[in-house]
Amino acid sequence: MSKERYLRMRAQDRRDRNSDRESDHRRRYERDNRDYHMRDYNDRDYRDSDRDRDYRRDYDREYDMRDYDRDYAIRGIGRPRNYDRRDYADDDVEKEYKEDLKEWTQKLKKFDRFGVPKETIINDAKQMGVSFDDYNEEEFYTVYLMQVSDYPTIANDHRVYLGMAKAWLEDKDIQIEPSEKLCKYMYEIVLSEE
Repeated sequence: MSKERYLRMRAQDRRDRNSDRESDHRRRYERDNRDYHMRDYNDRDYRDSDRDRDYRRDYDREYDMRDYDRDYAIRGIGRPRNYDRRDYADDDVEKEYKEDLKEWTQKLKKFDRFGVPKETIINDAKQMGVSFDDYNEEEFYTVYLMQVSDYPTIANDHRVYLGMAKAWLEDKDIQIEPSEKLCKYMYEIVLSEE
């Protein structure tokens, strides 16, 4: 399974969860309002009991679409005027992946005790024989920072962590591409949504 296919499946799962939430909300609404008109007057739940009886009448003012949008923004009632159902399959999943990777990299930088610039890390990695065919430089740099943060007492030389990052990405026991391995690791372990 390619990284892009994995990202699309993840977006589809998110869309399915959102539609499940909508149907759960609809089911709760129908359950709570079942036979509402047949209940005794005193048993009814009037949310506007402290307001006068003409509160909801709009006879003396014109209908304004902004009221509808304001109700949505304040109370979450209805949908905004510019609402459109988003199809996450059309999203740029690669862009989202890069943004999430960049955000995670920024968090990992706090644990980098060497403070070596990214360009130096990439140049040293190329000298060690790292080829960026199956993964890009940003992914390698993130794995390097991950190794530094996870194993802070292994060595006092940043080149040791470069070798560990290369070994993590180019692991022969895994049947998926290095870039996809990082993608799955980031979404399923580090940024796990469940």
